[in-house]
Amino acid sequence: MNLFRSSLLVFFILLVANLCAQNPSASDSLDSDVIIKALKDEVRRNMDQLQEDGYDKPFFIAYNISDIRLSYATAMLGSVITSNEGRNRNWYARVMVGGYDMSDENFKNSYEGYTFDPGYKPLPLDDDYWGIRRALWIATNNIYKSAARNYKQKQTVLKENDQDYLLPDFSKEKPVSYFKHTEFHLPKMQDLTGLATSISSEFKKYPDYLNSTAIIYQISAKNYFVNSEGSQMIKPLSYARVNIMVNKGKGFTQSNGQLTYFNTELAKLPDANTIKGDIDKLIGFIDEIDTLKEFKDEYSGPVLLEGQAVAEFFVANLLNSGKSGIIASREDMVNSNKQDIEKHFKELKELLDDKEEDKVAVSGLSVYAEPFLEEYEGVKLLGHFDIDGEGVIPDEKLALLKDGILITKLNDRVPAPGIERSNGHNRLFIANNDVTKAISPGVLRITLSGSVPMGDLLNEFEKEIKDEELEYGLSVKSVDLISSDQPVKIAKYDAENKPGEVIKAKTLSYNRKNALKKILAASDTYKAYNILWSGNSYGVSSGAFNGIPVSVIVPTAIVIKDYDFSSSNMEREEEKPSINGPLNDD
Repeated sequence: MNLFRSSLLVFFILLVANLCAQNPSASDSLDSDVIIKALKDEVRRNMDQLQEDGYDKPFFIAYNISDIRLSYATAMLGSVITSNEGRNRNWYARVMVGGYDMSDENFKNSYEGYTFDPGYKPLPLDDDYWGIRRALWIATNNIYKSAARNYKQKQTVLKENDQDYLLPDFSKEKPVSYFKHTEFHLPKMQDLTGLATSISSEFKKYPDYLNSTAIIYQISAKNYFVNSEGSQMIKPLSYARVNIMVNKGKGFTQSNGQLTYFNTELAKLPDANTIKGDIDKLIGFIDEIDTLKEFKDEYSGPVLLEGQAVAEFFVANLLNSGKSGIIASREDMVNSNKQDIEKHFKELKELLDDKEEDKVAVSGLSVYAEPFLEEYEGVKLLGHFDIDGEGVIPDEKLALLKDGILITKLNDRVPAPGIERSNGHNRLFIANNDVTKAISPGVLRITLSGSVPMGDLLNEFEKEIKDEELEYGLSVKSVDLISSDQPVKIAKYDAENKPGEVIKAKTLSYNRKNALKKILAASDTYKAYNILWSGNSYGVSSGAFNGIPVSVIVPTAIVIKDYDFSSSNMEREEEKPSINGPLNDD
């Protein structure tokens, strides 16, 4: 090979290498993925160069990009109302100034008279290395400036009040590299519309339910995560959902119900005939309840819960950030006045110094987080996960309550009193057609020692009714549906008339003070349920369209004592249409 050809070959090799460095190609690894490469390079550049005169540099930067594909269809009475397919990329940057012991976070400046706008720019939908970096740079610069000023103000407030900082602001965690390859998989639109029309056509049988709809969603996403500690992650998320909105009548006389089915893929959801069977059962339940007179008694006594109602009881009383809840929380320091700041740190010190065991539930109640568990007695546990949204791998089994005593709480990387490390439960989930995060369990196993066979449980229930000298107790049993939304039948229960007279009453509120301490007995059989938890003050809307998949393993029945219940629904005069609807005509 002559010198010219040799030099030319070297030139082309260097040229190709330079182009590959600038625009990496996506492949089945983290190192060569275009988006991960752009995120890592932008983290490195900003950690090295972000610095404003008079302010500290950032000590931590993290980026999330969510690449989302969506398809949906809505149908009513067998006809498609709307359908569409879409794609978008959403992203989020976290820039922290200060250090792990004290940062700009967990502090609110009440004198700041404006809402901060980081100036997020849309990301290119193509894997455009430089386009991604440019969008990241614009907002990162703005977020840094806000964080740097907030940190300086925080330092000033602490100095002016001669206050030591009592609790670290951010936990140190080991960096991870996590890659799970998946192809985006969306069903054909004709499959979505076909299922929606088939399901909604069931309402043609019920002319009083003309406003009922079927909505089918399939969302697939890849979440890309990189931080300045060295963590890098590509995690796929896939979520399919069917929502049935059941509406009977109109105005004040309207009776409502809903059915929800969710899984990772449309093909894993129940088929149309199964869902139609649930619709028939739900309508039968609504029609039965509508024939009853409203229950107006004031009741105080034992309550028997059966079926999914048991799972919903435990979710309502455990998944909160209160004293008896298993979700960790931390009050922000607020720059308001000297008295409020002193009060904040006094209360925080009391929490940190409190070493007494918290008895939050009846003796024998234990709760474990088991996020890796994928199946229980044939039921797929849809809440299971193996890494959280901050790149922290959770423990395989974490004790939250033991024998009624609170051991720890689920937490992210923001230390809370008594929980200064993350236990990997800042979960990724899909809400409002986007990927977001919230502290949440994935799989909970709830056990009670001294559980008894169902016959003995009923004996305990009847004994409590007799001991309280009551005419009846209340039994609450979920209607047996495939849907994750299950209405309940509330009935009067007495020894002679089992299960008793079904009553028309508003649904029991399961979240009651000290409810976990009032559990009298539990059955010795257990069952798993998948539910959508509406979140805990994280901006997650309640209802069928959003929620965090949580799987709970609970006893099939429990008895609660000393439960107060009243039904105060307003008397409503039935409103009839002026003429019959078209499906009512002979």
